[in-house]
Amino acid sequence: MKLIAACLLLLSCNLHKGADQLADSTVISKVRLYKGSFTIQHKDTVSFLRNFAQNLDLPILIGGFQGLYIRIWAWDFGADRYVIDIKKTISGNSCSIISFAVKKKDSSMYIFIHEKKSLVPQSGWVAFFDSLGKYNVPEMKTATLSTEQKGRLTSMEYIQFEIDQPDQYRFFEYLDPFIFRNEDAASQKVYSFLKYFNREMGTHIYNVEKGGAKAEDP
Repeated sequence: MKLIAACLLLLSCNLHKGADQLADSTVISKVRLYKGSFTIQHKDTVSFLRNFAQNLDLPILIGGFQGLYIRIWAWDFGADRYVIDIKKTISGNSCSIISFAVKKKDSSMYIFIHEKKSLVPQSGWVAFFDSLGKYNVPEMKTATLSTEQKGRLTSMEYIQFEIDQPDQYRFFEYLDPFIFRNEDAASQKVYSFLKYFNREMGTHIYNVEKGGAKAEDP
């Protein structure tokens, strides 16, 4: 299975370059030629994400981070994609988000970075990291879905997690948690966490009301 099979939204548009700035809330009109392949097999997901992170000027997660580093990739096909970096260290905590799109122009793929900003949880960092533990985010595993369940999807949305800690690197992913929240306990936890994250950070990285994918009735 190819990782981002439906990830390419092939649109034509005018390319323009703007300011490459970072503030707490800055719209960045930045266009970058994508260096890599979108046809990497599912088994090479981690390599794909590391390469994509480099294209976005993000650090590569390989294990050994002194603290807790959580990276969340939200691939919504037909809308902006998001990558969220959450860090907890002795010196402080932070959360940043990048919204981007991937489009084709003249047979090349480009990354359109729309916005990059810092986020602060409404309830404070202590409550936020307590909630990460409540939803078991640092210890999650990839959802186990049957071929029959996956076959009910007519389009795809992935939520992917990278966890970097002093003694380990972990990766796990979920097909649209909205669709499978009533069938898979882990998907329910991810769905609940995404609802919490949207509310706590004032974002809309995932449509928790309707989900990103559509499923046919079983």
